[in-house]
Amino acid sequence: MPGAGGRYRWEFVGKEPVSFLVVAALLVLNTILLLGLGFIAKHLIPKAIANCQDCPALADSGIRYCVPGFVCWYANWSLAIQFVLLGLGALIMVINRKNVRRVR
Repeated sequence: MPGAGGRYRWEFVGKEPVSFLVVAALLVLNTILLLGLGFIAKHLIPKAIANCQDCPALADSGIRYCVPGFVCWYANWSLAIQFVLLGLGALIMVINRKNVRRVR
């Protein structure tokens, strides 16, 4: 295969730690929510009404959306949450480095 000669991947020897599985599941869930939030805002959330608390993170082309406070908070912090989960996964691999090997 062209271009596949120098690639490595990392894997755990034996079973993965439960903490790594939890972080990996949260990372996948956050990725799905992060990518789907724009679609959900455009197609499922009603447009803003007069006395609505708008969310600047979900504003698109001047359209305001009425969302609860926790959805607006998540829209503002979802990318930071993604990087924190990715860092936690890397930290768990560093902590358990004796059980991690590089495979070609």
